[in-house]
Amino acid sequence: MALDTSGLRKERDGGFYKSPARLFLTEDREEVVAEDDPGARFLLVGEGGSIPNEVAERYGLIVDAEPEGEGDLSKLKVAELRELAAAEGVDLEGASKKAEIIAAIEGARAGGDES
Repeated sequence: MALDTSGLRKERDGGFYKSPARLFLTEDREEVVAEDDPGARFLLVGEGGSIPNEVAERYGLIVDAEPEGEGDLSKLKVAELRELAAAEGVDLEGASKKAEIIAAIEGARAGGDES
């Protein structure tokens, strides 16, 4: 289960993101989870530690100046893509990887959803 990072997000400040908590990645390194999450496999950053902004952006930890919309879906993290798919009524059955979720959303938007 993905970690709700809304309370962890920060505005861009310099070249590094300073983490307020220990953050872990899942086995596929697609999602940020809490250390007590059963899917936690790799430490991303320790409490008070820093990671480059580019890495923090990949996992949705940097607040964008522009609101997220129907732009580049690859900039969204997996949990955000799942929320977007649910909001748009997109069936994600069989879609577990980020690319598969993006393809399902884009297919549904293009009218190619077979369900």
